[in-house]
Amino acid sequence: MISRLTKLKLYEKCVDESCKWYVAAIMKPNLHRLWMVTMYVGPHTCILIGERNDGRMMNYNFIASDILKKLCEDHTTPIKHLNSIIESKYDGHKPSYYKVWDAKQKVIGKIFGNWEESYQRLQKFLMTYIDQDPNTQLLSWLDISNGGSGEILASEHTLLF
Repeated sequence: MISRLTKLKLYEKCVDESCKWYVAAIMKPNLHRLWMVTMYVGPHTCILIGERNDGRMMNYNFIASDILKKLCEDHTTPIKHLNSIIESKYDGHKPSYYKVWDAKQKVIGKIFGNWEESYQRLQKFLMTYIDQDPNTQLLSWLDISNGGSGEILASEHTLLF
């Protein structure tokens, strides 16, 4: 941005010569020293220098579709490596660490299923197993450990035999 500032006037123009973005403002002392925009030409028609190339359309669904194959091969691939794959494929677009992390979580959920569904299936499986084999015994108990030492206060155990 190229700017000129006096005590009462402000002018801002984009550094890119091809971009027509421009804003001018004046300070209004009678409006509690607030600035009032007097002229605006915009929006920016350039890509600002230093702006992150983390496009809005590059959301976790978009990234997930690109990293699915890699995560099927090796689900322990680090986020930095996945980020470099996306960056090299889309020539300089750098998605944020969080977007790649979120995409990785969604892909792993798609490959292996999510935890809530797995837990619900496990409960149904155990009940089906008990119904099919009447000799199956289900034993549950609760351990209460020493709370003063920072150990786990309670844990539930289930045995199937």
